[in-house]
Amino acid sequence: MSESVNPPVICPLCGSGDAEERFACCDALVSGVWFTICDCRECGLTFTGNPPNEKEIGAYYQSEDYVSHAVAPRGLWGHAYALARRWSVGRKRKFVEKKTGLRGGLILDYGCGGGFFLEEMARHDWQVAGVEPAERARKIAQDVLPGPVVAPDEFLQGPNQNPDIITLWHVLEHLYHPEEILIRLRDCLKPGGWLIVAVPNAGSWEARTYGPDWAAWDVPRHVMHYTFTRLQTLLENTGFETQTVKSLPLDPFYISLLSERQMETNGSILRGGWRGIQSFIRGTIHVEKCSSLVWVARCIAD
Repeated sequence: MSESVNPPVICPLCGSGDAEERFACCDALVSGVWFTICDCRECGLTFTGNPPNEKEIGAYYQSEDYVSHAVAPRGLWGHAYALARRWSVGRKRKFVEKKTGLRGGLILDYGCGGGFFLEEMARHDWQVAGVEPAERARKIAQDVLPGPVVAPDEFLQGPNQNPDIITLWHVLEHLYHPEEILIRLRDCLKPGGWLIVAVPNAGSWEARTYGPDWAAWDVPRHVMHYTFTRLQTLLENTGFETQTVKSLPLDPFYISLLSERQMETNGSILRGGWRGIQSFIRGTIHVEKCSSLVWVARCIAD
């Protein structure tokens, strides 16, 4: 009987087989399965080694605790998240309006979840549209939003909507084909339109401090793990010009506390709070070390 051989680890972005395995992380949310975090020596991308394919990955989102799609909060943690979410969507709206200088127009949220951000934008006279792969979340968003909410396949194959702004709030790290999606988004934007992308920062102080316990690895749902440099290169290669990069101020505390909560032993709320403060300070001084990066970019005219 021949011995089983693990499939080669291939970089999902450049296709290189020259990857180094850094450590293993456990899917603490759904399956308890372990996945490796790898670094591509060719293009510098950090990625989840051999994740489930796109047809299978949906099973790894089937959890009532997957709070980004939750509607009715459950328990203390869920209610705290719901309160933070209501505050957060207001801050996001103000951030978008401040950085783009726009107070209206069409905004498309790619990966809109239950539509909470777009609902806030619609309340302030924006036209809204959403793209969401999860059927349950998509139906929830369709019930509360005045604009269309479609599945990714429908969006990719459909006509251009020509939005003024496209946002991806903690979505890009989930995408198996980010270059293809970003090029499609670039092509449908109005000339000079805006792209706003938020991702966890795999080069953050938090990521180094927590190692495999860092909650934002979130394997296997996060298939790509972007650093400051790697995300900037990806956006440049797909036709976007960076205008500014900022941090998300709540993320250091949320991710540090979640990392402590997910630790099998010795997790500490106090230590999570202290590390959140440390991460916040470091990210304020050096944006490339912050917990989460928010990229504001414009479509480059052909």
